[in-house]
Amino acid sequence: MKPEVYTKIPKRVYARGEIKPAGNAEWYGLSKQEWLQIFFDQGCVCAICKQPNKKWVTDHEHVRGWKNMAPSERKKYVRGILCSWCNFRILRSGVTLFKLRNAVSYLETYERKSK
Repeated sequence: MKPEVYTKIPKRVYARGEIKPAGNAEWYGLSKQEWLQIFFDQGCVCAICKQPNKKWVTDHEHVRGWKNMAPSERKKYVRGILCSWCNFRILRSGVTLFKLRNAVSYLETYERKSK
């Protein structure tokens, strides 16, 4: 009997191997089952762009000492699953909530001016 988590997506999708844990789930302190649970809990889409892409990245908070942490400790810093584009283009360069809020404000101001 398959674990309950696999019933949340169409069987044909999982059977074809379209959804696999990104990279080495164990590196992040996650079992493959835990990785899939995070992914299914966010709707099988990227947590940022909400698109059902095929190349996934396990996103984590970049904290001091990450490489020297035990996997069980790293697990605490996993934020979600992203498509590789959002991870590389949006979160790669040390973005913070402050910077993202400023970016939203900037775009909203432009949108108001352009109407």
